[in-house]
Amino acid sequence: MEVKTGKLINIKVSSLTTGKPIQGAIITIFDTNGEINEAITDANGNCDFICNLYSIFVIEKRGYELEYGKVVDNMDFEFKLSPITYPKTSDIINLIMKLFRLRRKNEY
Repeated sequence: MEVKTGKLINIKVSSLTTGKPIQGAIITIFDTNGEINEAITDANGNCDFICNLYSIFVIEKRGYELEYGKVVDNMDFEFKLSPITYPKTSDIINLIMKLFRLRRKNEY
């Protein structure tokens, strides 16, 4: 059995727009020992890790993008995500048509 050294940290992930916890966010931590650890946030948007001081966090949740992260208390972290909004297909088509018309106008 491998015993990990480091500090127990808590990570909380919530929505920037609603403030509600985000369940199912995948947290991956890369530490300086070359170890890769992964966990998924619970219904309260929380997960715990043991990691060393110098670690890199990757936060993923389908349909969301990371807005910011901050240290809350010593080695506890809070990350805010916001929903990704995609343009309507009709808006994209209208933009393409407008670009074609501008190009055609400039050619003559």
